[in-house]
Amino acid sequence: MTPGNLNQNLINAYEQYTVAEQTKVAALAVLLYDWMLTFDREVKYFWKLEFSIPRILYFTSRYLPIIAELLNVVGYAISTSALSTVRHQKLLLPASDDESRCQYWLGSWTSGTHTAEIFIIQMILSYRIYAVYECNRRLLIYLSILLLCTSTAATATLSMQVQATKGTLTNEPAPGIYICDVTAKLKFIWAYWIPILIFESVVFALMAHKALNQWGVRLLQPKASPSIGEKMVAILFYDSFIYFVSVLVVFTTLTFLFRYTSENVFNTAHGPSFAIISVLANRMLLNLPATYELAHRDECNVPTLQTMKFERPDEPMHCH
Repeated sequence: MTPGNLNQNLINAYEQYTVAEQTKVAALAVLLYDWMLTFDREVKYFWKLEFSIPRILYFTSRYLPIIAELLNVVGYAISTSALSTVRHQKLLLPASDDESRCQYWLGSWTSGTHTAEIFIIQMILSYRIYAVYECNRRLLIYLSILLLCTSTAATATLSMQVQATKGTLTNEPAPGIYICDVTAKLKFIWAYWIPILIFESVVFALMAHKALNQWGVRLLQPKASPSIGEKMVAILFYDSFIYFVSVLVVFTTLTFLFRYTSENVFNTAHGPSFAIISVLANRMLLNLPATYELAHRDECNVPTLQTMKFERPDEPMHCH
């Protein structure tokens, strides 16, 4: 390779590395911005709850992506070249130590935290289906088996890709230049999304079947004064619909990008896509208690002074 080509390759690698760093900062900004917007509802609906499955799922889904992206940003922000130069020139540590750290970060930490986030979100979806189908344990068992199968398939695909890319996850693309990045095309990482999409499709189909079967066209054309139950089913359906369409677009796009584009998409697309999915999942959990509280308040709405009649009630009021 001529010096000119080497210099151009290093410029391209640094530019791609910089873009990946910026997208991770953007993903962290989105997560923190949504957290600040919904912090009051989080305190109101989840901080005061007793130990429960929804509370565990919410806090895990909320704070795991923030911690993961924060560490990713810190990892990118630290001058890898400076640290590696100190290790190699002053401490005389072997280059393999830095390569193993790079492989752990890209192959285990980044992929592992994102896979864990998807698994948690799918547990949230399964719990919602369990609640909508009136705590049907048999359905929950079927969904758990499907979740186990699809998660195993996705994790196996990811593990095989990590094993196949050993030696191509490197922090030294050129002598003396240290950038922890993917330097070879990930040949079959695109298949990682297929079992995830299968599970998401099944869950959405179950939600749509229950909502439309119970409420029919009234769900799409709500009446003037819907009951609390109708409002809860409607928000469950609409949140699931928005989430499913978003997931379908994002994961299908990632599948084609990872299949037909270069290896640089891996670090660039991961952060923003998982930030979007995390925000949607947290909003699904927050919208349920907020909708219930609003619907209950509407049913117990106090009339204005102009229309109020002061009469002794026949039965005691139960609205609080």
